[in-house]
Amino acid sequence: DFQLEAQAVYIRAGHRLVRQRQYGAVKQLLKCVGESGTATKNDCDALILSCLSVADKGPSDAKELESLIMEIKSIETKIKAYLACSKLRPAYLLAVKLDPSRAGPLVQDVLQAAEGAHDSVMQNICCQWLSEHNKTPMQRQSRPTPR
Repeated sequence: DFQLEAQAVYIRAGHRLVRQRQYGAVKQLLKCVGESGTATKNDCDALILSCLSVADKGPSDAKELESLIMEIKSIETKIKAYLACSKLRPAYLLAVKLDPSRAGPLVQDVLQAAEGAHDSVMQNICCQWLSEHNKTPMQRQSRPTPR
């Protein structure tokens, strides 16, 4: 009625629910967004990712946050969500299942998160995968791809 942008309203509502730890209500909101008829394919994924950014990522909420992440459809968005929650292992495992050309940048994202978290085990795992797939950690994405 007020011609508000739907996604902005959904995000604000989602943030509020997550801050109040009402994860069941967040799932209900996701269901409503999906069934609204106005939502695009990626709106629910974007909403979950946005909600995770404001969530308290303590151990008491881990199960609920994992449940929200499982609702994400896009593999790349799911990996970003795991990284936002500092869950490096599931992010890495999802990334390496992809085609190496898609996986490379995502594994590098996991590597950067591992460096930030001082997780030497994940750093070594990522570096090993990158070296085996001819993408050293130093290459990053600055090099143009051949056409």
